[in-house]
Amino acid sequence: MSLAWYGDQILKRIETNIIVAMNETVEQAALGAQILAPRDTGWLEQNIDWKPAQKSGGGYVATFGAEGVEYAIYVEEGTYKMVAQPYLRPAALDEFPLLASRIAGL
Repeated sequence: MSLAWYGDQILKRIETNIIVAMNETVEQAALGAQILAPRDTGWLEQNIDWKPAQKSGGGYVATFGAEGVEYAIYVEEGTYKMVAQPYLRPAALDEFPLLASRIAGL
């Protein structure tokens, strides 16, 4: 009797599922942030985007946010003159808990 080892194939599939689920989660978080972003000129909302998962150290990192909008952090966090209007954190808190089930569902 001989046993076949498929560990490398299994690990590759797990890695692929993690990347797909991370990308879906971050994309949905970006869409949620666009909905939640305060609209004055629309510039903030239009510049919320996401970047797909990339290898980083021993894992993967995917990001979303309003890159290139200098005032984005002040809207999210507030200042001593302006109350915070969070749009990134709530979007992340809505989507990130779904990551594990997205991985498992693939």
